[in-house]
Amino acid sequence: MLLTPEMLSCKHWVSAAADALLELEIHMARTFRINVPEHVENAQAYIGAAQARIEGNARKGRATRWLASHPDAQRAHDFLFACGEFASAQVLDADDYVISNTTHPLVEASLGEFRGKMFDSLVEWGSLTDGQTAAVVKMIERAQERLAKREELKQAQRDASQYVGVDGERRMFELTVTFKTGFETQFGWTNVIGMTDADNNVYVYKGSSTIKNDQGDWQLTKGDRVVVVATLAHGERDGVKQNLLKRPKQK
Repeated sequence: MLLTPEMLSCKHWVSAAADALLELEIHMARTFRINVPEHVENAQAYIGAAQARIEGNARKGRATRWLASHPDAQRAHDFLFACGEFASAQVLDADDYVISNTTHPLVEASLGEFRGKMFDSLVEWGSLTDGQTAAVVKMIERAQERLAKREELKQAQRDASQYVGVDGERRMFELTVTFKTGFETQFGWTNVIGMTDADNNVYVYKGSSTIKNDQGDWQLTKGDRVVVVATLAHGERDGVKQNLLKRPKQK
């Protein structure tokens, strides 16, 4: 379309752009062999819907061929969509109502930008290339290795951690931080701090209080040294004996 000087005003330019867009969509319609019936009032909407159907059918076709021809396709598909063997586990209450969904460990261990890109590609095209499929399978294998290492660490903690002192005793502890996390509740923020002593016994504090390191810094990081007075309680999680700290106080 040749633009004349009179068309360069804002009003004429918008109109010209709309005409050009319509011409482009009509061209695309011819490319996709979309015939717009004469009774259709909104040709653009009709063409858009038809194109969406065509692209959707193309995705379905690619998905069917990919799943049928590649031995790892189904596993990669289920992993990216978190379904099948990688589906979330439902947590039920006493009345069998679903109260939460727990992400599959392998999926959780692989959450990140690359997995997101593979998911987006699968959604857009309906299939993955051979290289992408191999990369997803490798991602699953790396997640399995990470989980195995975590289990080895947990087993080492099970073997090493013992109960310290007497349940209910209040005393001073000198500990090293292993992790710090937390979560929001209806009553406010709850801190969860994991620690160990010189004998690798596991300690956990869970509550609203904050604990600082021996340098006076409240932003705890792994490896920080903590000196705290607290009441002791004994517990266990995943087979690991835990010394639970209650009502912590520091100078």
